[in-house]
Amino acid sequence: MSIIETSLAYLSDKLSKLNFLPIPADKFTHGLAGFTIAILLTLYSVPLALLAVLVVGVGKELYDYVMNRLSGKHKHDVDAHDILATVIGGVLGIGVMSLLLKLVTFLIMGA
Repeated sequence: MSIIETSLAYLSDKLSKLNFLPIPADKFTHGLAGFTIAILLTLYSVPLALLAVLVVGVGKELYDYVMNRLSGKHKHDVDAHDILATVIGGVLGIGVMSLLLKLVTFLIMGA
């Protein structure tokens, strides 16, 4: 198990025990991953951020599918809602970062 998988599994486990989230912890983790990727990449390019979020969302589900097939065990569900949660988190991240960048530009340039 990679460090990313271990970290996400740990985070998902801890979030699921809090019981305050209005959505399942797994979907929240996907959304948080998309949000984080988008926040970082929006600094470079909005299309790049959106593409990366989509690739990561789809890639994670393809990874789950392949690992389920190779291991012969059903370890993780392959779920289109996970992709959607990642993309929604990414879109929110792009929106937040775009607004922050506009605010900073306004404060620095004064226009």
